[in-house]
Amino acid sequence: MAVAVAVALTAVWPTAASAAAADSAATTSVASTEAASMVPSGIDAGFDDYVWVSSTKVDFRAGASPSSSVRATAHQDSRILATGQQKGGWREFKVRGVYGWAPASHFTHRKPAWDPIWVTVTSRTLHLRFFPGVSSTVETTAYKGDRGMFTGVERGGWWELKINGQYSWTPAQYVSVGGFYSPSKAIEVGKSQVGYREPSWRNNKYNDWINGNEAWCSVFVSWVYGHSGYAAGVPKRKHFDDYFADLRRAGVLDYSPQTSELRKGDVVLMDWGRSGGPSHTGIVDRVSGDTLWLVEGNTTDGTGNSERGVFYRQRGIVSVYAWYRPSDYALATH
Repeated sequence: MAVAVAVALTAVWPTAASAAAADSAATTSVASTEAASMVPSGIDAGFDDYVWVSSTKVDFRAGASPSSSVRATAHQDSRILATGQQKGGWREFKVRGVYGWAPASHFTHRKPAWDPIWVTVTSRTLHLRFFPGVSSTVETTAYKGDRGMFTGVERGGWWELKINGQYSWTPAQYVSVGGFYSPSKAIEVGKSQVGYREPSWRNNKYNDWINGNEAWCSVFVSWVYGHSGYAAGVPKRKHFDDYFADLRRAGVLDYSPQTSELRKGDVVLMDWGRSGGPSHTGIVDRVSGDTLWLVEGNTTDGTGNSERGVFYRQRGIVSVYAWYRPSDYALATH
């Protein structure tokens, strides 16, 4: 979900002998993005080669076109095998047993610094599979709180991890990046603050926490996730505009909100139709039809009383400008 930054290949494709000397495909990482680009000069497409993803995220597609279906996805600094096949500005890659196409400009021969993406198991018992899919053989079992490393490779909502010393696959929702992500814990912490009223205009414990004096709806969201053990999941900013800018840079905002996609713990940005953009944010507790129930800071209780504080509010999906999942933000900014 992150914004891709294209970096051109700067070296020629090496010989097949160099590819044979590299690690096996089972220990390589991959990555993904959807923008097309021209082939950099000096690239010899006649040989297989291991390269690294230089963009934030790359999608590998069934054909050399942004309209082709996505077969796999990978993140920045992942390593992947290029087959040597090319079509225009696209290259073919082998991604964990499947072949897919991506623009050549999103890969580099320069080996990145070691920066592993650590994840924490959030499911009580997690059976990790040899390949993506519940019908695949169980390769290893992990438990709530166990840590592993995300290789950067995704296929059909499954992540490849290195955990218990083995490479295996799990649905992404059972692990979190940046700590232990518990939406239920975040809502518990948020609801514990419901009823708090600020003593005076922008003078409250949440602004004290961040040493700020601004409108504090986004500060409250940061406070909640900081106090529920998942500070990495949201930006920590004194001003809403900076909070929004961080989310845009991370590329995690979904601008086409649908209640069917929203889950407990997701964060929404609200647009009241006055400024042409979002000006408020809150944490989703539950959804029914086109209605959301949110825990919000710097709001009123909805009865007409102008006193501001933390309240449990009912909102319509029509007012949601965009939304994001804290685990996605943690992954994009790890």
